[in-house]
Amino acid sequence: MTQTAIETSPAVKYAILITLSWGDANVARYCKWDSDLTVDAQTFTAEPTLRVSMDKPQHGGTDDSAIEIQASPMISPLDQLVVPRPHAAVSVTVEEVVPGDDTSRQTLFVGTISKASAKPRRRGGLATFKVISAKARLQAVLGVPAVSTCVWVFGDSHCGFDLPAATLTGTITEMDSGGVPNRIKIDFDTLPEADVRKWRRGYVEYDGLRIAIRELYIADIDVGTPVPIRLDLASFPPASWDDAEVSIVPGCDKQIGTCRFHERESRFGGFGIAMPNKNPLFEV
Repeated sequence: MTQTAIETSPAVKYAILITLSWGDANVARYCKWDSDLTVDAQTFTAEPTLRVSMDKPQHGGTDDSAIEIQASPMISPLDQLVVPRPHAAVSVTVEEVVPGDDTSRQTLFVGTISKASAKPRRRGGLATFKVISAKARLQAVLGVPAVSTCVWVFGDSHCGFDLPAATLTGTITEMDSGGVPNRIKIDFDTLPEADVRKWRRGYVEYDGLRIAIRELYIADIDVGTPVPIRLDLASFPPASWDDAEVSIVPGCDKQIGTCRFHERESRFGGFGIAMPNKNPLFEV
């Protein structure tokens, strides 16, 4: 690995670069420096409140060493992470560079924001964000649990259900429908399957954010096209969803009856469904 000016000149001044990306193609770039920086044709906005804490040393093991970022809760997309509304996962890349020397640019950490908190009376009004790496998702699981519900991920290679083919698209025409904050109305060109089993544990997705479906209602089947559908969601959708074109994705509650409904009984992964509900050694 070629050494940069940061390694060869200990006294050199360097800037911290933060790249935040989320959704389909949203990117925000900030730097800890006294002015905006352009590095490899990318512009990083100077953010004086930015602080990066890497207290735990990074290592080659599987245990995660999370970092902490503190910044103003007024900059995008951090301003949306500190309010009680869902948001798409935000990926974080932390880098350092000697301003004016793009060859010195190097990556320090790559991860995803897992926790956000804002306490105006503490830390000068800064918000705190915990960033975890891919190591946090490493879990050694041996074998398959013998349970009565399916263990496969709906639509994966074990399940075999064609999820993309069953996914519909529509346009949100009403937020807070009927005065209910988590209820939206969507217009579809074709009538969705009215059986609730198809949509139970499904979700609505827009710009990288998925919100689970609690209930689906066919508003009026005889109105022609487009068909209005009411959806109760598991959490309040953000205001940016208004008039958005969204995807509605079917789901599965892992029960054998739902598996039969989806015509996937031959792939059912609830290996413990045939087990007795008692111990035959000492129970009658």
